[in-house]
Amino acid sequence: MCDKQRPPELEIVHKLRHIDAMMRRKNSPPCHPPEGHPHGGKDGFSGFGAGKLFEILTKEERGLIQTRLASMLNIRPQSLSELLTRLEGDGFITREQSEEDKRQIVVRITDAGREHHTRMRAKHLENARSLLSPLTDEEKTTFIRLLDKILEADTNQTKE
Repeated sequence: MCDKQRPPELEIVHKLRHIDAMMRRKNSPPCHPPEGHPHGGKDGFSGFGAGKLFEILTKEERGLIQTRLASMLNIRPQSLSELLTRLEGDGFITREQSEEDKRQIVVRITDAGREHHTRMRAKHLENARSLLSPLTDEEKTTFIRLLDKILEADTNQTKE
């Protein structure tokens, strides 16, 4: 159970990191893209923020300004631009000049992007259910409550 040499706080953090790494491996596409495809193919994508980006864009029918999207994802505009280039190459998003302000770029998700997002969410849910299958529904609810308590305390500390 708990390493006698390690305080329980460090043991918990270590195990959470291990679970996070395990889920990232299960939910990530293969490291080597299919031959001939520069971006990893339509089965997956790599890069920080792609899942969150799809979450945001599926809710925004009219699209979002690229700089606003970078702010929402809390990543540098250059990093977002690299990610968008890959996703645009795969046909998952489009970028167009804003009608209101020609200096701004509007990002929209395509039908192919919506379908891909749906498939990836289903895969993530399947992996999460598998990971958490040893827990009862009551234990899952308790675990969520405990994690929320930690996150809330961190949010309160950040505000101070």
